[in-house]
Amino acid sequence: MEQETGSALLGLIGVAVFEVEHEADGGRIVHVIPDRTGRPLCPDCRLPAGRAKEWVRAQAAHVPIGLDQVALVVHKRRWRCATPWCGRGSFTEQVPPIACAARISEPLRDQVAVEIGDQLRAVAEVAAAHRMSWPTAHAAFERVADALLARPPAPVAVLGIDETRRGKARYRLDEEGRRVLEADTWHTGLVDIGGGQGLLGQVEGRTAEAVTGWLAAQPAAWREQVEVVAIDMSTSYAKAARTALPHARLVVDHFHVIQAATKVINLVRRRAIHARYGRRGRSGDPEYGMRRTLLRNWEDVPDQRIAAMWETFLAAGAPGEQVLACWVAKEQLRHLFRATCPSQVRDRLATFLSWCADHDHIPELVGLAQTVSTWRHEIADAVLLGVSNAASEGTHRMIKLVGRIAFGFRNAANQRRRARYRG
Repeated sequence: MEQETGSALLGLIGVAVFEVEHEADGGRIVHVIPDRTGRPLCPDCRLPAGRAKEWVRAQAAHVPIGLDQVALVVHKRRWRCATPWCGRGSFTEQVPPIACAARISEPLRDQVAVEIGDQLRAVAEVAAAHRMSWPTAHAAFERVADALLARPPAPVAVLGIDETRRGKARYRLDEEGRRVLEADTWHTGLVDIGGGQGLLGQVEGRTAEAVTGWLAAQPAAWREQVEVVAIDMSTSYAKAARTALPHARLVVDHFHVIQAATKVINLVRRRAIHARYGRRGRSGDPEYGMRRTLLRNWEDVPDQRIAAMWETFLAAGAPGEQVLACWVAKEQLRHLFRATCPSQVRDRLATFLSWCADHDHIPELVGLAQTVSTWRHEIADAVLLGVSNAASEGTHRMIKLVGRIAFGFRNAANQRRRARYRG
């Protein structure tokens, strides 16, 4: 029965199981022979071998069966080469499960790669489970990942660019004793927003030169098919997109615009509380109790809560009125992103800027208005095209998850490989 079903159970191709030994600790030793007819070809002259010389054995770890470790023993023959002019006297036939001189079967290497890359398990955990070293387990994943990631990306219509923090910067000393950056604190990810390719690539750093270099390395035909580039309000990324993709429309993600408005609200609220109490806000302060209400969407807050918020900050005097002015500006920006035509975008943007101009005694609000005005064309395109950089943010969440599972990465190249494979 084991001989009949063993090959299928173990995922073996090209061999037949003829004996299984059960060890005291629950492990199994599986003996297999090549399942082929005829004589193999000599690797040098590529002609059929002569007569068999002897039987040899090769043993390697294999994919476990449940909790039982499996050792695969392949019985194969050494053949004599029958070609007189061939310099090779003899050779050993090769069988699919075990490569020449390998101590780990190919199915087990593939299984290790799946557990690391697809199941998001730490390399050390997988290596310990299969009783192999960390470099061996990582090499198995690296072989599969590099083959997959070497494929050129398919055409992309909407490209997202955003950064993620990879960890602490690492430096080394050059020959003259100067510190040289070896691993940057940031990685920039390029994501296929319109399609399903996910993370297309990562570059170290978040400079325009780094992103431009990656884009310039792509084929000209690929770059020409990029229609829209979504970024946050980063001048570096904007410069890179305009340099490498001058024909593409640049849009600013609405999340970052609203985030800038909520940061202004928090700054002004803290300043208002300090002006009233001479200290930071704390539990029990009416203004502090409204901090979350200020950041919520207006339509999601009950009318009674909105009325209580207005009464609270009006009672705080001029500083409280400044907080309410910033809250109105934030809601006007949200209203802007719900526009459906160019005229609505123009009118709502003008309303926002006019409101900020009427409250130019609030420096934080003036700064927000200047930022929005600087990016007004990119914001308008984002509204009209309905494009956001949410896919990039979701990819970066996965990148951070991979980093936490691995307990951090010392090698930036390994981090990019793991992130791209999973992203």
